[in-house]
Amino acid sequence: MGYATLIPNEPNNVDFGGMSLKFDENELIITQFDMFTLAATGCANDENGETQFYTSGCTVYNKNDEVMENGDNIIIGGENAENRCAKYDAIENLLSSTVILPLPNHPDTYLNFQLRLEETTDTTYVMDKYFYSVVDMSKNNGLGKVVEKHLIALEDSLHDAVAAVRHGNGRDWWVVVPRGVNRQFWELLITPEGVKDKILRTLAPQDKFNITYKFVDPPFTEFLYPEYMYECFAGQATFSPDGTKYARIGFGYGVEIYDFDRCTGDMVLRRTIPMPPDSIYERVNLPVQVSGLSFSPNSRFLYFNNNHGMFQFDLCAENLEKGDYVKVGYIDDFYDPLFPVPLNFFQMRNTPQGEIFCTPGNSSKYIHVIHAPNEPGLKCDFRQHDIHLPRFNYVMGNYFPNFNLYDVKDSPCDTLGIDDPNPPEPQPELLKFTIYPNPVNRELKIFNPLCDESSISVFNMLGQQILKDKMIIGKEVVRLDVSAWAAGTYVFVTNVGDGKPIVQKVVVAH
Repeated sequence: MGYATLIPNEPNNVDFGGMSLKFDENELIITQFDMFTLAATGCANDENGETQFYTSGCTVYNKNDEVMENGDNIIIGGENAENRCAKYDAIENLLSSTVILPLPNHPDTYLNFQLRLEETTDTTYVMDKYFYSVVDMSKNNGLGKVVEKHLIALEDSLHDAVAAVRHGNGRDWWVVVPRGVNRQFWELLITPEGVKDKILRTLAPQDKFNITYKFVDPPFTEFLYPEYMYECFAGQATFSPDGTKYARIGFGYGVEIYDFDRCTGDMVLRRTIPMPPDSIYERVNLPVQVSGLSFSPNSRFLYFNNNHGMFQFDLCAENLEKGDYVKVGYIDDFYDPLFPVPLNFFQMRNTPQGEIFCTPGNSSKYIHVIHAPNEPGLKCDFRQHDIHLPRFNYVMGNYFPNFNLYDVKDSPCDTLGIDDPNPPEPQPELLKFTIYPNPVNRELKIFNPLCDESSISVFNMLGQQILKDKMIIGKEVVRLDVSAWAAGTYVFVTNVGDGKPIVQKVVVAH
């Protein structure tokens, strides 16, 4: 993260330069290094989490923070690309399109995808090409070399909201690049041969709209904003950790949630959520500002923001039909004295520690954190400006797909013999509230079949309460450690939905 001063011979100082965030078990380690670019849009790490290289969108840098051999000028053509790269070594208004993937079956080779932005007038632009480079880390004693560049994966009017997910065969990858207008998506299939297929998915179009922007200060400028710009600026897309859902957020359509088939790449629109109406800037009549989104680690909740508010949407089947969401935070107007602009909400990223980071939409030294994203409502523990960085950062955090997602077991495409080394425990297909095993020795499992939470209290046979109102999230297997309980019979009293309390006896036998 971070960015350099861009002052000649003064690449880094106390406030400006590179930062590396490393997650070491339960500790976040932040170190500083000399960065010579405006911002690093993407980073490649090895399986141990060690940096291999990073990119600014214009240049590829090795782990020694030097320009990698043949790593300069990876984007060619386009007035904006050439000017921005020449001046700043970055295209700073491309925020969510860099994807770096290991080439399947080639452990030293990476594909580095970069979007190009081309100005069409003084006020508008188009994202017109999706380039990629091939990086071979076996070259130069592990410092790597860009062995191919200027390869074009796509040439179209594209959207700066790219996401990737592993194919259901456990080896290949899908890269989904929205087109610039309406519900059309390019899907790139990445195999050991490289970019194998390009598939255009076309779904039912959105309603058309006319958005007029009006500045409330003199000269009270009013203009019709281009639909392409309205849909494509400052949004984000991502996959759920389990790969079954794809979601995106942006100006023109709010939040869209899709079912995704990792075998075929098929997409089915499940729900649209209009952008909540409390994101209007005071000085400009804009219905929506920058926005971001992220799934909880258990793939149950989708978090999204509209610049000012943070919201949680429950993806449980019943709520997918209703479309209800809850607000879990609202901008508190905190700001850094050096950049006196309130820290709003923008791009969101999952961390290896099970939290969600949210960066502001402006330069700052802070990161917002959702500490318990698997919990419903305010229990998710959203804390604003919770992490204080040593240097300034500009909006983005590097994008990583879920590298710990493997095959879709027993699916039609599960043909390569690649199995998840840590398969998730199958959840019970149960239609009623269930406590098991019974008798139990150490760990009791509780399953609530409803979307809503339930509460459970436990009494011993003397009528003494040993557990009070423990909340059991719906559609999840909740574990309860009973290893310290005395052997004997216990009475579990559970309130599920609006029905009568459920009373069950459980035997603890050590």
